[in-house]
Amino acid sequence: MWNFKLNTVPIDHISTFFSAGFIRVLPHMTLRTLREQLGEHLGEDAVVDKYIFLKCIGKKLAVVKSKQETELKLKLFAPPYAPYPELYLLPGIENTYSSTSPTPERHPSNKEYMFACTPCQEPQSLVAPNSEVRQSSEIWGSTLKNHLSHIQEKNNLLEWNETEKEHVTFLPTTTSCEQEENAGRKKYNSQTREVLCFVSTGTELHKQLQHIKIERKRLEWSREELIKNVKGLIEQNKLKRYNARDSWKKKYFEVKKVTVSLEEILNKLREDLDLHYQKLLVQLQARDIRKRNNITKTNNTIIQITTLQHEIDQLRRQLDNAKMKLIIEIKMRKQATSDLQALRAELAHKKIQASFKLQKPIKRVP
Repeated sequence: MWNFKLNTVPIDHISTFFSAGFIRVLPHMTLRTLREQLGEHLGEDAVVDKYIFLKCIGKKLAVVKSKQETELKLKLFAPPYAPYPELYLLPGIENTYSSTSPTPERHPSNKEYMFACTPCQEPQSLVAPNSEVRQSSEIWGSTLKNHLSHIQEKNNLLEWNETEKEHVTFLPTTTSCEQEENAGRKKYNSQTREVLCFVSTGTELHKQLQHIKIERKRLEWSREELIKNVKGLIEQNKLKRYNARDSWKKKYFEVKKVTVSLEEILNKLREDLDLHYQKLLVQLQARDIRKRNNITKTNNTIIQITTLQHEIDQLRRQLDNAKMKLIIEIKMRKQATSDLQALRAELAHKKIQASFKLQKPIKRVP
């Protein structure tokens, strides 16, 4: 299961690992700080003194060097960098484990634990390892001592240089870790402040929205009142117009009734005048026959003048009658056109109201 040349183990064997529990940590925390605080999360009894971290690289788990612990952050052990948000430990080995040195086959008592990628995630339940895991880890540590004795002799010089460098760079790394933690806390505090600001702005927006709703209702009420007033004025104008039309019609018919009797009297008088005129002509013609010798030019001119005057009077009467008929027709046409326009306006208004009433239930459906 363990590859001695590459110091790796396939991911397929993760199902054989033992779980040490679940913890919640910040994603920007480093492995070094987690190593120092792991006892606080899982408890001192559940943590082995000697262990190394394993990192998922492709389809295998590789050993993490001590230098890399100060550089690698926990967010690299969660998706999308890893298939699962889990951290794997190999107990029984020093922290100065070298990736170039071969290692024995991995015992199935290895521990794994999960961490959250964000500080706002819910805490995971912790599970303490059983006594069998501790016993297997002790056995695994004793076997590793015998196997690594000859390998450590070869790499003493390299390990000495690496440990010196680690001791020299220990203080700045820890300070950098503390700085990173402080930066994460500041970010968290800023996020909480932003949430509070958002809540305050949300309440203000809600108040403004309520105020706008009240203002809109008031404007709608004033609009309805104005529409009612306009409709009342339109109705009053219509009533005035209809009253004027009715009064004019009444006067017209009353005058027409009076004029009918007057016209009859006038026609009778005209007929009497015509008869009188005809009798006068007959008498004049009889005189002319009796006194042909005494006929002069003056009499003929007088007769012609009277006939012409009678014809002119008749033509004037006909012209006056035609003018009266024409005036009456013009007035009737004007009244008919005004009535037609009023009826069209009323019809258009009723159509608009009907369409608006039909659209109202459609809007209320959603």
